[in-house]
Amino acid sequence: TLTVTKSGTGTGTITGVSNPAQTNINCGATCSLSYTAGTTVALTATPSGSSTFAGWSGNVDCSDGNVTMDASKTCTATFNSPTPTPTPTPTPTPTLSVLLSANPATGAAPLNSSLSAIVSGTATGTINYSFWWNCLYTGTSVATAITQCGDPDGVTGNASGNKFDGVVSTSQSTVNHNYASAATYSAKVIVERGGASPAEARTNVVVNSGGGGGGGESNPNLSLVTVTEPDYCVAGPGAAVTWNYTDPNGDNQASYQIQIDDNSNFSSPEWDSGTVSQVIPNNSTGSHNTSSFGACLATNPNGTGLGTCRLTWNTGGPAYQARVRVWDSTNMVSGWADQTVCIGSGCQGDQTKWKTPQHAYPAVNFSFVPVAPVEGGLIQFTDQTVFSDTGPRTWSWNFGDGTPNSTLRNPTHTFVAANLYTVTDFATDKDGYSCALSKPVNVKVKVPIWKEVSPR
Repeated sequence: TLTVTKSGTGTGTITGVSNPAQTNINCGATCSLSYTAGTTVALTATPSGSSTFAGWSGNVDCSDGNVTMDASKTCTATFNSPTPTPTPTPTPTPTLSVLLSANPATGAAPLNSSLSAIVSGTATGTINYSFWWNCLYTGTSVATAITQCGDPDGVTGNASGNKFDGVVSTSQSTVNHNYASAATYSAKVIVERGGASPAEARTNVVVNSGGGGGGGESNPNLSLVTVTEPDYCVAGPGAAVTWNYTDPNGDNQASYQIQIDDNSNFSSPEWDSGTVSQVIPNNSTGSHNTSSFGACLATNPNGTGLGTCRLTWNTGGPAYQARVRVWDSTNMVSGWADQTVCIGSGCQGDQTKWKTPQHAYPAVNFSFVPVAPVEGGLIQFTDQTVFSDTGPRTWSWNFGDGTPNSTLRNPTHTFVAANLYTVTDFATDKDGYSCALSKPVNVKVKVPIWKEVSPR
């Protein structure tokens, strides 16, 4: 008996031609037949559709499809399906979008307004921002926009707009622009980033005559923008910023914005307060302390506890500078006023910039034992100052009792009289950064030793 079978993932039929001629296999329907001894059967495997024939297996006599019937045999034809061609995974196209706002967006002529853009999307890399004060072009080609609306070449006060290239931040603001005449202006921005298609946004700036704050309204003014460095013994890198506010119409200040940058064009501020509400009367002083926001304290001089500080320790980088602008109660905005006064050890020669220290100041602490000392007893003082640098350090202990200071790190001291003393530990690092900490030490009267004597 000759039996044929099929295997594999494909399909097909098996036929056979016998010699001498007898009933033939057609598998399909007939897959097994008996033949007289000595009969030869030529088997043919025909694949269906896109299947392929891979070969014969089974009895050794089946290998070439020609079988001699001298015993019962089984032959297997293998049919395979075609290997599917993998569908390539498309590379996502980077996306880019931008929002544009004007601040203020409306007011009486002449109106000082700045533009701010916020970028989003999956595109990566630095960003090119191109702003136009007034541009009716609706496309995303910077070249075409320049042709139709002028070149925003980045020069402060440029008549056409403002341009910033290679910016890391996903937000960017322009300098103030003065819209002198009453009209509705179509401000525009185009942003370019990585391999994404450029994106654009527009917003209206509405300038009216005599409206938007009342007839005759004028912009507020500010002067004497002053930066005062903090006490670095208790604060991290920051600054207190103050300014003098005046308004020709007598309006109160309603809000302010401060930017601090290490670049003179403020193209990517290290810190931006955003618009902060603060109502103060005309002819008074406004203020903001960057060190007081986010608990920017020098509790960890090594820097790991200073993540919420607005600025950083200066390890050789450029100096910081500040600028301020304000809004009055009618939403009229001043121009940006740059820092003109600086108070602190890091102030630079022209007072318009300052540098933070190279690292945190010493965080001074100490302990003493016994904690309840008595007059005439020896007290051990132990310095626990944490330094952020390496190298030689010095100490000076003032015990508050008129005795000479000690320069030991961990001195001992004896108070000869009972009293409440103030002990101060002064610690100085190799860069001359010095801080001190004072603690009260309450020295008690020594309790007399009683000796019991037997009567005579």
